[in-house]
Amino acid sequence: MRNEQLEQKKLIKENWSQELVSGEVVNIISARWLKLWKNYVKYDDNTTLNSSNTTPLNCSTTTSTTTTTTTTTSTKSIEDNINNNNNNNNNSIQFDSAKPESIDNREIIEGNDSEGEPIVSKKVTEKEDYEIIPNRVWKLLVSWYQGGPEIKRKVVELGVRNELYVEVRPLLVGVKYHQSLISELSKLPPSSTSNNSTKEFLFQKSLKSSLSELREYIGKIENIDPIKLVFYNNNSSNNNNNSSIKIKPIKRDYLTLEDLKFENSNQLILHYQPNNNYHNSSSSSSASSSDQSSSHSNPKLMNKISKKIGSIFKKKTHPGRSYSDPSYYQNGNSNGNQGGSGGASAINGGMNIRDNSSTSSTSSSNSNENSPTFEQNGSSTKELISNGKVCGLSNLGNTCFMNSSIQCLAHTAPLVEYFLSGRYLSDINKTNPLGMKGQIADIYGKLMKDMWSGASCVAPKHLKWIIGKYAPQFSGISQQDSQELLSFLLDGLHEDLNKVLKKPYQEEKDEPKEPREDIVVASEQWENHIKRNQSVIVNLFQGQYKSTLVCAKCSKVSITFDPYMFVTLPIPVPTERLFDVLLFRRKPQTGSEPLGPDPNGIYCLNNAMSPIKYCLKLPKREDVETLRVELSKIVGIESSCIALAETFKNRIYTFLNDQKNLISIKDKDVTIAYELPHAGDDISRIHVMHRKRNDLTLLPYVLLLNYSETTCKDLYRMVWERVGHRVKKGWKSALKQKLSKENIQLPNNNNNNQEENENINNNNTNNTNNSNQQQQQQDILSNFEKDSHISTNDGSQFEEDDTSSVTDDEMFESIYPFILKTTNGYGNHCDRCPNGCTGCPVECNDKPLHSLYKNQKYWREGCNNLTIDWRPEILKYIDFTEHDDPNSPFTVQDKSIQLKTEFRNEITLNDCLQLYTKSEKLGTNDTWYCPQCKAHIEGSTKKLELWSAPKILVVHLKRFHYVHGHRHEKINAYVDFPLDNLDISQWVLNKANPPPIYQLYAVSNHMGGMGSGHYTSCIKNNKDQWYLISDSSYHAIDKSKVKTSDAYVLFYELKQQPQQQNASIQPIN
Repeated sequence: MRNEQLEQKKLIKENWSQELVSGEVVNIISARWLKLWKNYVKYDDNTTLNSSNTTPLNCSTTTSTTTTTTTTTSTKSIEDNINNNNNNNNNSIQFDSAKPESIDNREIIEGNDSEGEPIVSKKVTEKEDYEIIPNRVWKLLVSWYQGGPEIKRKVVELGVRNELYVEVRPLLVGVKYHQSLISELSKLPPSSTSNNSTKEFLFQKSLKSSLSELREYIGKIENIDPIKLVFYNNNSSNNNNNSSIKIKPIKRDYLTLEDLKFENSNQLILHYQPNNNYHNSSSSSSASSSDQSSSHSNPKLMNKISKKIGSIFKKKTHPGRSYSDPSYYQNGNSNGNQGGSGGASAINGGMNIRDNSSTSSTSSSNSNENSPTFEQNGSSTKELISNGKVCGLSNLGNTCFMNSSIQCLAHTAPLVEYFLSGRYLSDINKTNPLGMKGQIADIYGKLMKDMWSGASCVAPKHLKWIIGKYAPQFSGISQQDSQELLSFLLDGLHEDLNKVLKKPYQEEKDEPKEPREDIVVASEQWENHIKRNQSVIVNLFQGQYKSTLVCAKCSKVSITFDPYMFVTLPIPVPTERLFDVLLFRRKPQTGSEPLGPDPNGIYCLNNAMSPIKYCLKLPKREDVETLRVELSKIVGIESSCIALAETFKNRIYTFLNDQKNLISIKDKDVTIAYELPHAGDDISRIHVMHRKRNDLTLLPYVLLLNYSETTCKDLYRMVWERVGHRVKKGWKSALKQKLSKENIQLPNNNNNNQEENENINNNNTNNTNNSNQQQQQQDILSNFEKDSHISTNDGSQFEEDDTSSVTDDEMFESIYPFILKTTNGYGNHCDRCPNGCTGCPVECNDKPLHSLYKNQKYWREGCNNLTIDWRPEILKYIDFTEHDDPNSPFTVQDKSIQLKTEFRNEITLNDCLQLYTKSEKLGTNDTWYCPQCKAHIEGSTKKLELWSAPKILVVHLKRFHYVHGHRHEKINAYVDFPLDNLDISQWVLNKANPPPIYQLYAVSNHMGGMGSGHYTSCIKNNKDQWYLISDSSYHAIDKSKVKTSDAYVLFYELKQQPQQQNASIQPIN
């Protein structure tokens, strides 16, 4: 076994290359399964195979055996024997990392496309739910473990910078055959799609593929000339109320889906048009992958294509209006320079700035024909904004992160006024090498006009497409970060609207030996910044911060003043946190009093075995062993007899190793604890799972048993003791009536004999089968009556003794509302037979458990698994309330739960600012180059402080952080922030301006965990009414609902305008 682990680890490391190559085929694999395998082979550490890491569940044996040996031992004596068999002196229960089962990717897919290829679920995220591995690594793993399904993906180059990306979720393209094509296909021989009566198909296509390739593919499988096929956009869903709208063909199907602005999902109709002139044989051949690649080397063809793409952004002539007045830049002051080349040269250092007063500007709005016209004087714009209307944004497939940021910007009054008035048109800079050729500003301006046109909802698909073109990480349907999108969008708008056409070169100067006043240095560095960056974004969103670095070796102090657009504030989370633990006891705990009967005279063990929920306050940086030891002090169980587990989808995923850090336990996770006494080498472990209609439900149980001394009947009793209290009275009557009803409905043999059939053998066979079926049903009913000692004719007697509790009455011992079945660790297939059934039943008899398994698993090396299959006819009698439900009657709440109400840690925005301005020691990976020491010095200190405040203050609460050695996590702590009169004057060093006091007008919220969840926004209109906007839906809310623990990015507007920010900055002319 150890040699196998070492060999697998060695081979995978040799074949796992982290570098991606364009065109390479990679595979998607379940991150949870991969983690189990890495634990098994000790992939990420250099310890020996004897050492223990996190321990996954194990599962499985293969075939069943038959034995006639019967050993009957009571449940109590079995558990007592286990408890007494304490030959192990280990300090804690440590299980070996078991060999994982077959690869199971089903939990990360949501179905298949028409070609049978898996579709990766929209809800899963990389690292948390899936990993990307090289194809050669997949082939090795599947050769060892089998399983699947296989998910292949390609590495492609996306965006204008040809960055490498793995298309985990290719575009979904739905194709529906038009009646013209269906009619033509009916004349041809049957094809592979003949069994699809609806003629609707779903394909997964790369952004780098073209519709012409899809057309060629469909033509091949349908045996029809692809030249005669034409794609149309299927707009039927949008045109139900307007049949007069004529859909148009997609003529440029030779372009890539990226250039055609395809998003997820796309619906197309495929027509058969034998006389179309949209594409001929030459264009069709150029659509093939080989010829298309060769066309990229044809300059004439590429120039033609580029012109067609560029025509999308062709600008109309628009005069524009200059807004180069002294108030345009908040940092400027008037010193008498009122325009002219001489003045501009003196003020701006000779930089080339567009003359906005020119009437020959070629910028345009690129708006639709039905877009409203906004006057240039701004009066109607202010009136429009003051109406306070709200417009939703359609979700284009996990684009809530983008919609949230856009809504916040769309309610930034001075920025909206700038775009709606049309002033941005004269500022569009198409030549800036750092910009996007004016495309982002152009499309964003059009979107603002659409949102403020009075529409109730707008689809921002053009902005989504252009952002994805220049930043491929935002393309597709993967969930992204709203602040990262906001940062890219503001940077893009700034570069597209930068008034500096030619940025002057600035030589970096050596720091002067003599110290200078901060105001002099700050003004000088801001002036250098303005020489290269002048836009409405700089004017509104940018301020200056002071950075102080002190060398740890020579104490050299270096001070710089840099611009900022966001204030990213760390959240001062407490060093301690609360941990919820749900403890499953091994047997009933009654204290000093003996266990007695309930009010009905029934000795019930069930309620005494309900799990108990505890709450512990511990330091975050401690390890799992601390949690286990502290829990043992509360519950009175030896710490060595407590096993802590992590569950996933209602099954045990791993047992936590003592050395694992508590940071790995998420804030909202409930750790499951099992009381497992020390057991000898002859004891086995069984994980018992609940299954309801083929789906796992509720939390699993763990049993330690000696297979040779435990019977199947004992197993049923032990399971019943733990779950029986969930079953309501009446279930036995229901089961009896069900069996009786089936018995009554059995076919009558005499009636069968009276039927006239020519085939006598068939008659005999039917009679025999019916007779056998009737006998089987009668046997079941007889056994039921025998086991329950109840007359089927006396319903009252049955009802009288019907109970959901385990009693001391032996007559009920064989009647249970469930069937136990042996399964694998996933609880979906049998692990004893090769037939692929959902589990082989365990008969309630006196046979020992070792008769069920050929290869017995002992408690340290792994486990066997059972599922409780609840009988369908009695499901209505079962309470499936989850254990972690606060109102669950099946969970005992310990008094330590009161810590939740006592443990309060108030965090304010000022607390975050205090932590932001605190000196920090730079780590090994963040050394500073000291100009005096001429080397990178480790251990230097750094301090950030705000020097000046902008008009629009964007506060980014750093909720997502990387925990060293573990993973990214989200901080869900509530941060209190003011809705009005936020005074940050104590944090701003430059006191030359009036105190910066702000009012909140927008919030970008994130609910959920790391890599998942949902983004919304709260915005305030000009009438001081707050709205909660979730994509296309919105509603008014009270201002008290704005402050939540979901707040992520805060938008504040300056209430009192500072007279000047830097005295040396001049206005732009």
